[in-house]
Amino acid sequence: MKYLRDLMPPSGESKIKKNFGLTPREMEVVEAIVAGYTNKEIAEKFTISEQTVKHHLTNIFDKLGVFNRLELAVFAINNRLVGNA
Repeated sequence: MKYLRDLMPPSGESKIKKNFGLTPREMEVVEAIVAGYTNKEIAEKFTISEQTVKHHLTNIFDKLGVFNRLELAVFAINNRLVGNA
């Protein structure tokens, strides 16, 4: 965690929220993952199929260079992709 925080710019340096090329829907999925939702819950929340959720996750993993939900959540929090993290 410390290593990841050291990679982040100081808080005053970057006021613009980066989205790392994620679409608005992918950002919603990231927020849901960080909140602890399952694929099924995400599908129900956004009225999409579980397969579509999996497709979004595959795209998100590829864009962010992460390999699982835990890495995604840590990345999202450390890079302030969600909420007021």
